Amino acid sequence: MILCIDIGNTNIVFALVKGDKVISKKRMDTRWDITAIEFEMFIGFFFKRDISDIIISSVVPPLNPMIKKACLSYFGKSPLIINHKMEFGISILYDEIERLGLDRIINAAGAFNKYKKGVIIIDFGTATTFDYVSPDGRYMGGAISPGIRISADALFKKAYQLPKIKDFWIPKRVLAKGTLESINAGVIFGYASLVDGMVNRIKQETGDRNLITVATGGLCFLMKDVCKSIDEVDEDLTIYGLALVYRLNKR
Repeated sequence: MILCIDIGNTNIVFALVKGDKVISKKRMDTRWDITAIEFEMFIGFFFKRDISDIIISSVVPPLNPMIKKACLSYFGKSPLIINHKMEFGISILYDEIERLGLDRIINAAGAFNKYKKGVIIIDFGTATTFDYVSPDGRYMGGAISPGIRISADALFKKAYQLPKIKDFWIPKRVLAKGTLESINAGVIFGYASLVDGMVNRIKQETGDRNLITVATGGLCFLMKDVCKSIDEVDEDLTIYGLALVYRLNKR
């Protein structure tokens, strides 16, 4: 078994993986002030020491030394930290590859390997990202929009009389009758229209109407029910991609 660690802007996900199967998964909030000791205590509480290796993907580089130190201390192993020069199983056609989020590359690699065809990946994370891999395995680029939760938080911070949304749900109607329902209607249905519109534009731009659209990220299941363009929901796509990258680059 290997331990896959995905360090994101909002959460850090720890997953034990055997082959392609996720055995167990835990998450913690991403904090800039977290220490190596806190990392080690968290890992030690949930995971035994008998793992074969560790792989890390991170979009928050300042946290890498702390988690590396924690892994060395608890497991006695130095983790394999993903970088842009590794093998991903797909060709990457991007002008600024060093600035392309590793999470986006990993999702693209995992999705193409898993579905074996041209694919659009939508990640409902801190940002909502759209990425496209061609049928012959070339990552062709994508788009980034503000995430659902940070958009709602910005509305709360900038509009004095509007409340903060803690949990999202699908409203029964677009023409809502209350403030919380109105915000949910605007955010959820608005993002559904954004997603469907972006997918349609990607298909127009690529000339490929047979693409599969895969959603992942924290709100993927909620958005699946309101987006007409989502074909598959895969909440463990990043972990699957991490395990794939490990097999391609294992020491």
